[in-house]
Amino acid sequence: MRTGGARGGFEGEAGEILAGWKGKDRGRVAAAVTDDMIDRIAIIGSATECRERIAAFHDDVIREVRDAAAATDVLVVGMRQNPFPKKARRLLEAEGIRYAYLEYGSYLSQWRRRLALKMWTGWPTFPMVFVKGTFVGGADDLARLQSTGELTRLLG
Repeated sequence: MRTGGARGGFEGEAGEILAGWKGKDRGRVAAAVTDDMIDRIAIIGSATECRERIAAFHDDVIREVRDAAAATDVLVVGMRQNPFPKKARRLLEAEGIRYAYLEYGSYLSQWRRRLALKMWTGWPTFPMVFVKGTFVGGADDLARLQSTGELTRLLG
């Protein structure tokens, strides 16, 4: 019988997943994920209940980003160790454009908070750039807006 613990009662499975991850063995990781684990983490209920649970997933982060995007002309949302948020910030700095920056962890930390943002925006990567409260894309999209003069027009 499993008991609650640091890994929600899945200590053995978690150890196998970690070992597979470290060994870059996707097959081992996949094999370690049991039906019991999936059943325990699955969202179960009516369609309405599922939508409500998903909508509430880290809504504090979404609210924080939404409020920051509304309060500043340009907002860059990023994460440590990722070079693309830095690329977006450097572009803005080179153009003399003031911006706000929110950072949510690194590759292995705060991933659930970043996942909520990805679900909210429908954008799979970082950075997430907002101009005048509207999501415009990532670093390459920002560079394209700048090179065409569209960024200046949007900020105008």
